[in-house]
Amino acid sequence: GANSNTFGIPGVGDYALFLKDISDARKIRQRVIECFEHASQPNVTKEEAAGLLHFAVVGGGPTGIEFSAELHDFITEDMARLYPNLINSVSMTVYDIAPQILGSFDQSLRDYAIKKFTRK
Repeated sequence: GANSNTFGIPGVGDYALFLKDISDARKIRQRVIECFEHASQPNVTKEEAAGLLHFAVVGGGPTGIEFSAELHDFITEDMARLYPNLINSVSMTVYDIAPQILGSFDQSLRDYAIKKFTRK
């Protein structure tokens, strides 16, 4: 595959996790688990936990939206069982340059995705 476009944003190449192959998915999963583990430590404040548990997805196209849905499921189904006291500190944000997510899809599908994503 092609290289991921960082759009010249400083720090993206150093700090972002890309989603190109299975090893990337494993890194993302491991990082999510590390964030929950760190946030669960007794010396971590609620504000720090909220920062650790804020997940940002860049890209509102099919891949970004599908990944966001899968991440949501992983957090609410698997991580919630292991860290029930942290689940209310979790937040997710989807960033995209386009005015709407799933811009190339039918309006009804875009509306459905937006409704589902704003539920939590």
